[in-house]
Amino acid sequence: MKRKREEEKVGSEIRSAIEELSTLAKLKPKNDHNPGAAQIPTVPFLSICDLVIQVLDKIGPTMTVLRKDIHQNIQRLEKVLESDPSLYSNAVEILKKEESEGNSRMRTSCSRAFVWLTRSLDFTVALLQNLTKDFGQNNMEKAVEESYNITLKSWHGPSTEFRNPESMVQSLKAQNFASNLNGIHLGDFVLSVYEGHYKMMNNYQNFKANSENYPFPNLRNLVMVAGHSVYTSSSCGKVDKEDSWFLESYQKNPGQASTFLAHIQEGIDIAAKDEAALLLFSGGETRKDAGPRSEAQSYWAVAEAKEWFGKGENVRSRALTEEHARDSFENLLFSVCRFRELTGTYPQNISVVSYDFKEERFAQLHRSALGFPESRFSYSGTPAISSAKAAAQKGEALVRTQFKEDPYGCQGSLYRKKLGRDPFHRTIPYPNGCPEIEGLFRYCGTAPYPGYLPWAQ
Repeated sequence: MKRKREEEKVGSEIRSAIEELSTLAKLKPKNDHNPGAAQIPTVPFLSICDLVIQVLDKIGPTMTVLRKDIHQNIQRLEKVLESDPSLYSNAVEILKKEESEGNSRMRTSCSRAFVWLTRSLDFTVALLQNLTKDFGQNNMEKAVEESYNITLKSWHGPSTEFRNPESMVQSLKAQNFASNLNGIHLGDFVLSVYEGHYKMMNNYQNFKANSENYPFPNLRNLVMVAGHSVYTSSSCGKVDKEDSWFLESYQKNPGQASTFLAHIQEGIDIAAKDEAALLLFSGGETRKDAGPRSEAQSYWAVAEAKEWFGKGENVRSRALTEEHARDSFENLLFSVCRFRELTGTYPQNISVVSYDFKEERFAQLHRSALGFPESRFSYSGTPAISSAKAAAQKGEALVRTQFKEDPYGCQGSLYRKKLGRDPFHRTIPYPNGCPEIEGLFRYCGTAPYPGYLPWAQ
């Protein structure tokens, strides 16, 4: 009975993977002569193709050739995407460009790369579907063979390694693939492919057990202050003056600097009341003209100049920075990862400090995108200056709409804005410090992230 329940649970995970892959597989243009007939978001499409590589890695060395082809095709599309992220956020624009230039049929074209990636999606969907048939007794060797026959076989020429099903089976046997599956529950295989769900969960338990190796193993709660500007003055005695900060045009209002100080003080006050809290100032090197100085380091320096508003003895030693975030979603996501780097665990509770008019964005949209429980999330908002409140609320309404359409900020205008806030091309270290949620960093979609989240246990 227990085994049956496990198989049903795993079967459900496989079906989730099929749905995720099928979503993009169905986006392929029906008419090869009319590439403008579909809207295909490039970033999520490539993210799903990365998932295909994970599937092939689990199958073993017999899929090395196919895996290499997929990887090269992904790189071709990524190179074009990087040349103009705005224009090529829709993969159809890449196809139209090559068609107009007359090079879509070249061997190294992105058009060919796209075609082969969609065929690889077909193969992976077929494989996962085969695994759901009579799940507990399915034969992996047979599933791979059947999936290949109905999807890729007809497209492979005489020079292809697997030009007939017999050679594929022989290769599988030569690699001892079937024997390697003996004693392994098929569910473990599939789940390790699908975002490493159980593997990451087990690893996380081990990380928690060894949390004493981290600098702050006893801290359990996160207080995150979102940065909004960079302090540029050479004097620490002018922190409340607007000319001491690098301000965007919409921020150049009398009293603006005082709102930054209010955020800093609010974060310190919250952390002072909770000895188990880690205070993080979050924000990267977002302004080119401000130089390579981060928002987070600016806030920490101002807190130091203000002597931590009288609470330095209590808070200073557990107040640190997260210096890579480029937007509000990254403020939250990156701070969660930074917390994991410093404590060895993920926060039990999260408190966010920013402007009051941004509460819905953080407490509803970003929190929901991370799948963090509402009961363990709190928001502390301070007011904008009265002269700028109306404009701030209008701008916030637009940003909320954008995040509702693109919860993970990985497409369109939000993605372009994020690129513009990285003038020094800093390499983002995450998710190296939080491997359990690596999939969340790669995910790009409108539906909630379907993978494993440590705080959702």
